[in-house]
Amino acid sequence: MPKLNKNLLIVFFLLAVFVLAIGVWYSPIIFKGYSTSIISEEIVLARNYYQSGVLVKQNNLNVTLAPSLIKSEGHPLVLSEYLGSFFYSKIFKITGVPDYNTLILISLVLYALVLVLFTILTLRLFNFKIAIVFSLIYIFSPPGWGLTDSSGSYEFCLFFWALFFIFYFLGAHPHHQKFGVGVKKTEQNKNKFNNLFFCYLPIG
Repeated sequence: MPKLNKNLLIVFFLLAVFVLAIGVWYSPIIFKGYSTSIISEEIVLARNYYQSGVLVKQNNLNVTLAPSLIKSEGHPLVLSEYLGSFFYSKIFKITGVPDYNTLILISLVLYALVLVLFTILTLRLFNFKIAIVFSLIYIFSPPGWGLTDSSGSYEFCLFFWALFFIFYFLGAHPHHQKFGVGVKKTEQNKNKFNNLFFCYLPIG
């Protein structure tokens, strides 16, 4: 198969994985009309940070505050411990604070991007057939599906974790060794990395 056609096939495959993942994971809300999960603490913090510019949820007595009291009585939290809330607040600057079903959809888009990144890794480490099987298992497995049932949990954690693996294995390629990224890709290391990769996939 010509290289151009192969690249186009991979692009269409990744787009199909992205769309299928969102459709499958969002289907319970389509059928029910609403999500059965609760709003996570990270989303509440993101809303407060977006509206007041302060990362606060409670006062010094650990009492949850109304939005109007955030600036005057809130006890600031450490931003580095709530980066997910920080990134969600930046999304809210673009979209405004959405209704809960839309918030779940934004979360699913992030989870689907994570799946696309892991699928790219599977393509790089193995082959196209295994990437198809992997993506379908990821989409339809109950643990993976359940992970997407609420927003603000692990979206950005998994996203940056997947990016780490992308850059790590990119650096393992001989053409990228000059950038000083990754490690030399021997057959022994490849097997070790493959085992590590599948031990920590967030689907089981």
